[in-house]
Amino acid sequence: MGIPPGAPRTSQPLGMTQHPQAPKPYIFSEEEKTLESKRLHSEIDLLLTAKAYFDAREFKRVCYMLQACQSDKAKFLMSFSFYLVSSSLPGCEI
Repeated sequence: MGIPPGAPRTSQPLGMTQHPQAPKPYIFSEEEKTLESKRLHSEIDLLLTAKAYFDAREFKRVCYMLQACQSDKAKFLMSFSFYLVSSSLPGCEI
């Protein structure tokens, strides 16, 4: 199975196309990767507990557990849980 005649040729494999106006992905430096790894290691207990609350759909508890965390995973889980709590409030339709 080859490239159909007249199809544009790209240097990216199929399925990896990117919109021409999309921002380029950010590449983390080794220093940033090390810092994030240290943050994640220091917050692993809180993250695992928050994940258990998330699986139990206790989103307010997740927000409370992770409010002081600094790792990217903790910030994402807290933000997403906050979104789920706020979207379930009366009068809020998605």
